[in-house]
Amino acid sequence: MVSTLAHPAGLSGLGEFMAVKEAKTLIAMIAQRYRFVIDASHPVDGYVGVTMPALKGVMMTVKRK
Repeated sequence: MVSTLAHPAGLSGLGEFMAVKEAKTLIAMIAQRYRFVIDASHPVDGYVGVTMPALKGVMMTVKRK
């Protein structure tokens, strides 16, 4: 796996692989315990690109399942 993310500690190889694995595990654990509800009153503006980012973020309410 090749990453273009820069890290101040200079992680590469196994260290970078383990950091990505840990981040994915953490996100999965959070998604199992919480529900994210998008605020319909807040408009989501973005632009078309490779990742289609939201320009002003996405307002959400976090609720425990």
